[in-house]
Parts: sequence; structure tokens; C-alpha cells
Amino acid sequence: MFGLASTGSVQKLEDDLRRLRSDFQDYELKYLNLHAKAKSLFGKIAKAQAREEAEAESAAVDAGEAGPAVSTLSPRMQLIQRQILARRATQNGERR
Repeated sequence: MFGLASTGSVQKLEDDLRRLRSDFQDYELKYLNLHAKAKSLFGKIAKAQAREEAEAESAAVDAGEAGPAVSTLSPRMQLIQRQILARRATQNGERR
């Protein structure tokens, strides 16, 4: 009597477990797919940002300025360096 009633509930539990495992695998695959897409998108964004920084740095070098990404000087030392370079530029202009 108790054996027949319990087998039905055990069967129901086993079916529920199979369904949950299947759902979990589906969600895991969806997560992995989403993660791969996000990683790819973030990689593209990082490359675009690096390209923009490189273009800005080359434009600054072409204009005769050192970009902040190149400098290892402190902000105060950078200010002093800019003042020195500005003084040299005016002195070179006067000598010509």
C-alpha cells in the first residue's frame, strides 16, 4: 500500500529533476553564448579605444606636444617641462 503511493511521488520527483537539469543546461548554454558575445563586444570596444588613443597621441606628437600617456613625469614636472618647451620655442623663434 505505501510502496505504490511512494513510487508515484518518486517518479514525479525524478521527472521534475530531469526537467530541472534540462532547464539548467539550456540556461547554462544561453549564459555561455551571452558571455562570449559580451567578451567579443568588450574586445571590440577596447580595440577602438586603443586606436583612438593612438591617433590622438600621434596627432599630439605631430603637433609637437608630448601626450600624457607617454609621460612618466608628475603633473608638476609636466607643467615645468611645458614651460621650458614654450620658452625654447619662443627663443628659437626670435633667433631666426
